[in-house]
Amino acid sequence: RIFLRSVLAPFVPPANLENDVDVAAHRAEGNFLYLHWLRQRLESASANKGKVDVYSLPDGLSDEYEDQMKRLLPDGLSRDSDERKLLETIVGAAEPLHLVEELPALSGLSVAKCKSIMAVFSQLFTVRDDKRIYVFHKSVVDWLMAEAPFDDRGELDSEEDYVINRAACHRRLSRVGSRILLSVLGASGYSSDANAVRALCSVLASGASGGGGASNDQSYSE
Repeated sequence: RIFLRSVLAPFVPPANLENDVDVAAHRAEGNFLYLHWLRQRLESASANKGKVDVYSLPDGLSDEYEDQMKRLLPDGLSRDSDERKLLETIVGAAEPLHLVEELPALSGLSVAKCKSIMAVFSQLFTVRDDKRIYVFHKSVVDWLMAEAPFDDRGELDSEEDYVINRAACHRRLSRVGSRILLSVLGASGYSSDANAVRALCSVLASGASGGGGASNDQSYSE
């Protein structure tokens, strides 16, 4: 509450301060990460000489992420969008991906497109000095994938409500990996490699006929 008083005081009338602190504390639900985003909102309001209505603040961390995604992607996260391709690739990978050397090849997007989309998501996913992409906080991925403590999002619309399915991420990466293997094995003269090529082609064909693309079927944090 001391923190809330200090950050809210410049933006609300003194007579309303204690009430607004109560409202903000209730909406924060004791989550310090929510307070981080609140501070950013207040700093933005200060830079724009704006005022803050605590009753318009997001109700908890889930609403905070929803509000951010609506500002970043007001039309939603459509099934075949480049943004979904990129997010599925990033959160499905076992380790942080290199922005230039790995992400374009695995997502199927150009380097320029990857950089452009990452600039949009820069508050949620950060590119460090090593040029690898790290999620700002694990809760971002949990929210996107509708996993605990945000599992109540599991029944929401994947496009309108920005839900990403873990299995879709893994399918996307497995298909890309299979194609990379095919390009290597296809040049081999060994019969065992030829058998592997036939098996991989069968798997890829099965996935395509089964609609295994980006769907409503999903990380990597600091």
